[in-house]
Amino acid sequence: TRYIVHDADAREVDEKSFFRVRESGGTMISSAYKLCRDIIKSDYPVSQWNIYALHFSDGDNWGDDDTNCLEILASDLLPVLNLFGYAQ
Repeated sequence: TRYIVHDADAREVDEKSFFRVRESGGTMISSAYKLCRDIIKSDYPVSQWNIYALHFSDGDNWGDDDTNCLEILASDLLPVLNLFGYAQ
């Protein structure tokens, strides 16, 4: 299990930090999707792994970032994921 937190920038954290962190500032979901994509590419060959991504969100995203998020999901993440979940 890997954990990514983000506001305007994304970073990987440990489990304890993930459940305790409080971020502030603008939200750019695409930064987390890009980091997720990069982790998958570097550490999880899709021919050898079942990959499940779960996104927990308060629903906030900078309006101009929505299109970028959808492009990353459609072209980079959904084709390699066995499951994508979103909870708000």
